[in-house]
Amino acid sequence: MELVLPIGIPATGKSTFTRDHFFASHVRLNRDMLKSHHRERVLFKACLSTATAIVVDNTNVTRAERARFI
Repeated sequence: MELVLPIGIPATGKSTFTRDHFFASHVRLNRDMLKSHHRERVLFKACLSTATAIVVDNTNVTRAERARFI
């Protein structure tokens, strides 16, 4: 299992990098796409329980945001 946690302000290329490097090998979690913290958490837990590689494609700029996944 692998967790990739891109960090940066909006419009810095995180989603493009994620698409170019991890599209075929990782599940992409994105709060904009999932529309809620609850859905993001449910999918994250499902990936953890199945040892699936994950990319959390959010800004993740604060320690608190990152701490939910680490």
